[in-house]
Amino acid sequence: MTRTRASAADGGTSGFTLMDMLIVMVIMGILIAIAGPKFYQITARVRVDESTSIVATDLRQAVSLAAREQKPVTLSLESTTRYIIKDRATSPADTVRLRRNLAFSSMSGVRGITFSPATVTVFPNSTVSSALTVTLTTDSYSRTVTLSAAGQVRIQSP
Repeated sequence: MTRTRASAADGGTSGFTLMDMLIVMVIMGILIAIAGPKFYQITARVRVDESTSIVATDLRQAVSLAAREQKPVTLSLESTTRYIIKDRATSPADTVRLRRNLAFSSMSGVRGITFSPATVTVFPNSTVSSALTVTLTTDSYSRTVTLSAAGQVRIQSP
């Protein structure tokens, strides 16, 4: 004779017990506690890598803009997460071509940007007043983009 489980219609119970649910919740909590920090690190690295690509594109755009407009363009750091590309003019009211803020409001992302030197000028012949090194950092990870004096942009490998 085979035993069959009583159905709910026969007055028996079926489903999960409270103990079953508690065990599943404890196991899920342990898995989340183990995977959480690694997920944070991966997310932070991805955001810095994306921001690095954005900066490299903006530097290429500044070189192209100077050549196309036949006017010098300046790149300068405004704050720890923001930089600006503008026309270099003799008047105090320079035309801002791009203002980029790379700060993220979430827990992971770019914590700071450094320009070395703080300001460079890109000339119409695609040369730069001095080589520029842009470093983007988060808690434990950083990437570097360089703009050579000849106007070449390169992303450094991590």
